[in-house]
Amino acid sequence: MLKIRLIIVFFFSFSAILITLQNKFAEATATLPKKIGTPEMTLKEFPENDIEKLFRDSLSYSPLQDKKKNSPSRDNYGNNVKHWKQDAEKGDHLAQYNLGHAYYKGNGIEQNYENAFKWWKIAAENGNQLAQYSLGHLYYTGNGTEKNYKNTIKWWKIAAENGNKLAQYNLGYLYYTGDGTEKNYENTIKWWEIAAKNGNQLAQYNLGYLYYTGYEIKQNYEEAIKWWKMAAENGNQLAQYNLGHLYHSGQGIPKNQNKAAKFWKQAAETGNKSAQYNLGHLYHSGHGIQKNQTEAIRWWTKSAESGNQLAQYNLGNAYYIGDGVKQSYESAVKWWVMAAENGNQLAQYNLGHLYHSGLGIQKNQKEAIRWWTKAAEAGNKFAQYNLGHMYHSGLDIQKNQTEAVRWWKKAAENGNHLAQYNLGYAYYIGDGVRQSYESAVKWWTMAAENGNKLAQYSLGYAYYAGEGVKQDYEDTIKWWKKSAEAGNKKAQDKLEQLYKDINATLKNEPRTSEK
Repeated sequence: MLKIRLIIVFFFSFSAILITLQNKFAEATATLPKKIGTPEMTLKEFPENDIEKLFRDSLSYSPLQDKKKNSPSRDNYGNNVKHWKQDAEKGDHLAQYNLGHAYYKGNGIEQNYENAFKWWKIAAENGNQLAQYSLGHLYYTGNGTEKNYKNTIKWWKIAAENGNKLAQYNLGYLYYTGDGTEKNYENTIKWWEIAAKNGNQLAQYNLGYLYYTGYEIKQNYEEAIKWWKMAAENGNQLAQYNLGHLYHSGQGIPKNQNKAAKFWKQAAETGNKSAQYNLGHLYHSGHGIQKNQTEAIRWWTKSAESGNQLAQYNLGNAYYIGDGVKQSYESAVKWWVMAAENGNQLAQYNLGHLYHSGLGIQKNQKEAIRWWTKAAEAGNKFAQYNLGHMYHSGLDIQKNQTEAVRWWKKAAENGNHLAQYNLGYAYYIGDGVRQSYESAVKWWTMAAENGNKLAQYSLGYAYYAGEGVKQDYEDTIKWWKKSAEAGNKKAQDKLEQLYKDINATLKNEPRTSEK
């Protein structure tokens, strides 16, 4: 290696670049819920799989029963109740059930849970399976009688064995939770399979989930897809959503964007906000469906109005750049505020940028710092870098280099090359941290490998001077060359000077005679 002594003056400084707006659209969601009963409401949200919610919804189903002949009209509940009382007292189990239903709902008579319990118990003992189901419901809720899960299970089991699919489904649920009985997943699966085969879409959906996750059952994507398809055909929007996901991701089934769009559209039309968001994404990207930004906006708006923060963020983006809608900073701010308040870190970051720049909103550095802090605490590397810059510069916040370094370190660890460069420089001069050439080289190396031309220039100097690293002119040339090729004028000048000095040194070296 050539030993060349050069006198070169280097000028280092912090990168003072604030990262600007992040206006990349969020992509379609692609994760599955991890366990039953816990809605996935993260940035990568998937449908709510709340078995308890589905269970409680099923309890509200108590249809009237009509006699095959001489059924009283349903148009006048008062007259119906009169007829039902007469027939109920004669032992007619259909009238007994309907009278209990009238007392339960308060239709045509004053609501009275105790009387509902009385007549449903009589009807249940007379073999009426809807009364048996409803009696189990009263024992479960404690309406008209004391709560008693054992009696709930007793009557739901009788109703289930008599073919009541809601009782079959709920009985499976109680074995799943262990309410009133020991947990027994075999019985859960047994009763859900019976209910599912009888057309209960809640059981069909949950069976699909168990087979998909392999939860207390051998994982089987084919079985999961089979049951979700049945549930989807019966209008279960969660199954429709999940099938859309599987066809979109190709998980357990060949990828098919057309079918993903089909199932997401079914779920979206029945109000599933996650499906509405993803359908908007397909229209935006043109995957599996003809590209149509107007339709993307329509579905994102529905999803956003239902509280989906990814849709709210994307709508803000669309209004910011005028994609599919008339450009409006005011509307962009409106939707980004909603998304930000719902925890979307990109929206929080962008709001910080708008308040910092005064674009479409009154400039307010305190608000910029507030939103950047929220985004930074949520792990947004751009906000972490900018917050470090604010603490470093003292712009509308008390100057604090220790805080600047803390946030730059977080951003640097998240791969932000500007933070990596600045952190390296802080270690180089000992600003906010203990001076360390080795640490400076560590962070400059990361930034340089991530394409930061200032870090490439600084790293080249470290190799030239042997500061924090063994002196190596070849590495000096390597990094200055990368920096120069990236457009760094200072690196270009120093590299040119270095080559001239090398040539001059070679010319002045004494030559040995050849033999």
